[in-house]
Amino acid sequence: MSGILARVARGIAITSLTVLAAVVVLGGAIWWWTGTEGSLAWALQRLGRWQPLTADGVSGSLRSGLRIQRLVWEKDGLRAEAGEVAIEWNPLSLLAREVHVEQLTAASLAVTDRRPPTGERATPPRSVDPGLRLTLGQVNIARLLWDGAATLEGGGLAGDYLFDGRRHQVRIQALQLAQGSYQGQATLESAGPMALDANVKGTITTAVPGGEASLPLAFTASAKGPLQRLEARALVGVAAGAAASKSSQPPSATVTAVVTPWAEQPLPQAQARMQALDLHAFWAQAPHTGLSGEIRVQPAGTATWTLEADLRNALPGPWDAGRLPLEHVRAQGQWRGGMALVRSLQAELGGGSLQAEGQWSGSGWEAQGSLRNVDRAALHGKLAASPLGGTLRARQDGKAIAFDVALESAGAGAGRAAPRARNAPPPLAVRELTANGSWSEGLLKLPALRL
Repeated sequence: MSGILARVARGIAITSLTVLAAVVVLGGAIWWWTGTEGSLAWALQRLGRWQPLTADGVSGSLRSGLRIQRLVWEKDGLRAEAGEVAIEWNPLSLLAREVHVEQLTAASLAVTDRRPPTGERATPPRSVDPGLRLTLGQVNIARLLWDGAATLEGGGLAGDYLFDGRRHQVRIQALQLAQGSYQGQATLESAGPMALDANVKGTITTAVPGGEASLPLAFTASAKGPLQRLEARALVGVAAGAAASKSSQPPSATVTAVVTPWAEQPLPQAQARMQALDLHAFWAQAPHTGLSGEIRVQPAGTATWTLEADLRNALPGPWDAGRLPLEHVRAQGQWRGGMALVRSLQAELGGGSLQAEGQWSGSGWEAQGSLRNVDRAALHGKLAASPLGGTLRARQDGKAIAFDVALESAGAGAGRAAPRARNAPPPLAVRELTANGSWSEGLLKLPALRL
């Protein structure tokens, strides 16, 4: 009996050793095969059966990494083309149901979107789970191009990515895009409410209209909450080292909003707060200002928003001194079906007030208002100090601006005269002005004028 058991034990041991040796030999052969270029061609061929992928100029192996001169993915009008791609990865990570790419670099990545509009409302995704864990240790792309409804060019992308089976994590260490420089990070749940937590900071260089200078703006932005309802916030200010405002406070603007991307009303709430905003910094022909206050936007039905503004100017002054005569303004308006309506505008300027209303659409604009007790010298230094009142009407007529003015002084010399340089001409004292005419492309027409 003991002899039989011994023979059985020897047979099992020999069989086990034989199977183990076969597995070792087979594993070694597979490991050797993954180090040949034939393994890479075989893998890309199989991948091409699953995805619309083509590759040119391929070299390397599954084990050592690969080099591809041109890699193209294209489907249903969406095309992505990468040039000079290099990938280094750890194939043993597949044993743990994970793809671990240690480094991915590309000289260029161009995405072209020619998909026709479907006319259907987009629906929120239910899941963004790729089915296995994925790690991109270091990603570097030299040039970027997006060609779709808009065109964006950039480059210098450096970052990393991780999907741990529950959430996606992205870090952007550097990115140059659309005259801006960006850094940021974001996490997104792969299922459930798909909560997003994203933070971005950077600088944007914007051209100043009417001048050759440019203005660098620094910003920080965040978006938090489930994808279907995000709380967004952004803080924008002039970057360090840029020309400062004439105000003693640093200029800045804070924007908060609720964003519902897939709802009928994608922007149910938005608010902007500004501090010491100098319009001259953004537009060379505009006066210096120190605007502070807030602007609120709320929906009022389909494709309709109401707007409320309350702004103060800390640097009021006459127009010829490079200032804005405005001291305080309150406005209520509405955006409805491609038309902007100013329901009421109340402004304090020159010690008096302005009340106005108007509307704007793609075909033009029109406005009407009334002045009361506005000191003319506060509007322009060459006018005599005296309170002014009356009505104004203006409208766009093709390329021209047509106007009707009826103003009258409440009394000559009633205001306080501004100091005048020696031998300077006396200020212009206007008691009454009635005119109608138009201004178009530098030409002023006055069919009727009473001064």
